[in-house]
Amino acid sequence: MKWSFFLFSLNMKLFISFYILLVSNLFYAQLDSSTIKIWNQFSSLDDSLNYTLFIGGPSSVGFNLYFDSSRLQPFENGSLFTKEQADLPFIYQKVPVLDFQYIIGDQLEQNLGIYHSQPISNRSNYSLSFLKRSHDGYYLNQATNSNFLQANYFRKTKKENYTIKASLKHHRLYNEQNGGIQNDSSFTDANFDILNRNLIPINMNHGFSNDKLWRVNMQQTIYKSDSSSKSKKFDIITSFDRRFRNYYDSLNANLFLFNHFDINRSNDTLVQKDFRQQINYYLSYYEDSILTKSMVIFYDVNRITYSNHANDTVLSNHNIGLKYTLSTPQYNFNTTIRYTPFGFRRNNFNFHMGYNRNLTQKIKFSSSLNAKRITPNYVFHQYSSNHVIWNNRVNDMYYIGLNTAIILKNIRLKSNQFWLKNPMYFNQNLTPISTFDTVQIVQTSIEYMVNKKKMEFNIELQHQYQGGLSIYQLPEWLAFGSFYYKFLHAKSDAKLYLGVRVRSFSSFNLMEYSPQINQFLVSNERKQESYFIADLTAKAEIKNVTIFAMVAHINSGLLGYRYFTLLHYPQPDRYFKFGLKWLFLD
Repeated sequence: MKWSFFLFSLNMKLFISFYILLVSNLFYAQLDSSTIKIWNQFSSLDDSLNYTLFIGGPSSVGFNLYFDSSRLQPFENGSLFTKEQADLPFIYQKVPVLDFQYIIGDQLEQNLGIYHSQPISNRSNYSLSFLKRSHDGYYLNQATNSNFLQANYFRKTKKENYTIKASLKHHRLYNEQNGGIQNDSSFTDANFDILNRNLIPINMNHGFSNDKLWRVNMQQTIYKSDSSSKSKKFDIITSFDRRFRNYYDSLNANLFLFNHFDINRSNDTLVQKDFRQQINYYLSYYEDSILTKSMVIFYDVNRITYSNHANDTVLSNHNIGLKYTLSTPQYNFNTTIRYTPFGFRRNNFNFHMGYNRNLTQKIKFSSSLNAKRITPNYVFHQYSSNHVIWNNRVNDMYYIGLNTAIILKNIRLKSNQFWLKNPMYFNQNLTPISTFDTVQIVQTSIEYMVNKKKMEFNIELQHQYQGGLSIYQLPEWLAFGSFYYKFLHAKSDAKLYLGVRVRSFSSFNLMEYSPQINQFLVSNERKQESYFIADLTAKAEIKNVTIFAMVAHINSGLLGYRYFTLLHYPQPDRYFKFGLKWLFLD
């Protein structure tokens, strides 16, 4: 089992967490607690990312030490915006669900998380979440305040040959920006047994960023079954996105409104609107009611605008594509090709091919090939704000990724190879640099897993080689290990879990983070030494009550204070976390 890498705290902080799940069962049958899944509200990343370091609390910026294709996302779709938050889960129960989480620490630190999901009728539902963090008491100005909302409506005809689905999605991420500490040596050379870390000077006292997304989506589907072995489906999808980001670093905190749009004092805003129309045609074949072959032909067109107080641009793109899937009990094959014949991203393509096969009952093989041509987001061609003026000739980027994996019972072997032509990066002057160079990254890993009735053990070793232009500042070695032992009491159904997890990485040059443009900058100013982080965990379950405790970064300070996420952003210290979860079923 893998865990997310969350690093936000003080030295020897005491956290108290209260998790309360309220399920109001008015006139429905009582539910089994195992069927209710609770979203981890303080997580914005998958639990499989063991090598992500954060610079603040929930919904803050994270830096992944393990390379993958998401590094291209800002140039392809993201521009200056924060990564879109994952869709909220809807718990398919006939009852409303409320998950309340509260964590407190010393120096007035507070974390609040509320998740609520409820069916409105048998055709509609909604989910919402609210996250707020006062500050982490580590050094000043690291508050976050985030809201998430999703609502869905769906209807199907009596003959089940037509359905309509409508949805609304919203996220809003507010972050205080402190620019990191002014002098890294004030952290590495200080004696924190006698120093209050809130006294460490920071680069910005009144910096803020605010990121919003609104999305309205409607999907209409027409079904037609020619026989029990063949069916057709026709989709029409219409969507509208509005993304907004504003940034301030000179306003007084008491005058700042979270949704403030100041037309006189700031050009550090960006509004992106995207209207998209997509048509899909599906053709599927079945054998004994099992899908064996399917083909999808699709066409979509989008009209996108970029605007702030200095820019106003309208662009469009037309895309066509084909997806084919072949499935048997022994293997699965799928391929997708997408091409842009007209528009701003003319001649862009995106090709994917995947193959999975069960060689034996205990041996599994999987492989995938991805290739794409990317015209970088228009913002990196031309953009003006209070901090930057970009007017660049930007080259198209080319990307190839080859991934293979073999599972031999409890052992997983993986190999990933990435090639990039004309990669882009940001220098310390906040300028996007388009190159004619190449980058090659080769990753190999071995993972060993044991999962028995009373014990779970997992160890993983990763190697990363980077050739060509050194713009992805990655450690060469990564390692992750975890061990959990279970004590079971059959009569009372009580369980006790004790465990330890360790993350380790070799030395690497720290990248710099720019809150002004929300990007990582290439820097060779400071090297992060090889380091490891160890956590101790304990969890007890008695029927519907769960009590847990964790000491994170237990080795903090034993080898000095030279541990950083990014340049000027130290990693958090050792802290103790205690939690209680109680499931109420009426």
